[in-house]
Amino acid sequence: METFETVLSNYLIPAFLILFVVFSIIIILNRFYYEERKLVKDNIDFVVNDFFARVLFNTKIGDFDDEIKKFKNEIPFRKTWVKRILVEKIITLKKNLKGTSSETLVAIYEKFGLFKYTKNLIKDSRWHIKCKGIYQLQILEYEKGIDLIKPYLNSSNEILRSNAFIAYLSVTSKSIDFLGDYKQNISLIDELKFMDLLKMKKFPLPKNIEQWLASSNVAIVRIGLKLIVFHNNSDYNEKITGLLKSENRSIRHEVIKAIEHLQIVNTEDILLHIFPNEDKLNKIAIICALSKIGETNTLNYFEKFLKENQASIDIDIKIKTVECIQKIDAEFLENSFKNNLEIEKIKNHIANKTLA
Repeated sequence: METFETVLSNYLIPAFLILFVVFSIIIILNRFYYEERKLVKDNIDFVVNDFFARVLFNTKIGDFDDEIKKFKNEIPFRKTWVKRILVEKIITLKKNLKGTSSETLVAIYEKFGLFKYTKNLIKDSRWHIKCKGIYQLQILEYEKGIDLIKPYLNSSNEILRSNAFIAYLSVTSKSIDFLGDYKQNISLIDELKFMDLLKMKKFPLPKNIEQWLASSNVAIVRIGLKLIVFHNNSDYNEKITGLLKSENRSIRHEVIKAIEHLQIVNTEDILLHIFPNEDKLNKIAIICALSKIGETNTLNYFEKFLKENQASIDIDIKIKTVECIQKIDAEFLENSFKNNLEIEKIKNHIANKTLA
């Protein structure tokens, strides 16, 4: 029977040596492949950058075919990773260039047939890959791809749905009336993104805006109110005022802001009535609105409010209240709070803030 030392010297050590040599060769080959690939990629990056610098500023769209044909001979265009580099470069440039150059980039995207690459990303089974494809269409504002985005507006995956929602609004040139019936949750971040898009694309006021205001989707109601304010439309003042009865605090907040911006003057008494039961943010919003539309009732209400609760009122609310009275009638403020040191300090604070 062979001893352990014999087995070790005759079998195990040679086996370990062979494995060590094999692994060393694999590591060396991998390193060599990595360096070779990096060299090729760096070269591709250089060629791609040179191509865009040349084509974007010195070539007419009608001459693209010849330039692209020549460029394809310089790179392994059929490789997926090369197409990825091209799309990423187009996306980066599109985010930083406007006007004619931006339109030229979309033309290059089409001439290279890169929509097929994007389409394959969106059709991938992995949600994060789908998001990459959807994002490409969003940045390019590529409306021809809108039918690929639409199915994901109702995706059960919240991140995918959010990406699709913003992308769809970014690429569409059609009415957004369909959102009046949209049931999916919309995050606050997406609401803010919607407002950025509204400023850029200037969506027309939906024909079914009343459906938006009556929606069970809180975000759609808020967005609907923002749309009305953006268009400075006073046709829906009664509907807007009615939403002050909403049980949702954020809807009431948006309504109060709409009242301020649209200056719906017949809401003074309603705002004063709901003021005591609102939270701090809504109270401040009401005060700001009343500083624009308030009259005698507001002055009398806030005079009593300050005198009866001066010691217990939140300081931010107190400052806003004094500011409101001053904007409506500075003389009334002066006469109502003579020798009131705290109110004098607040007035000085407001004056210094205005000067700053």
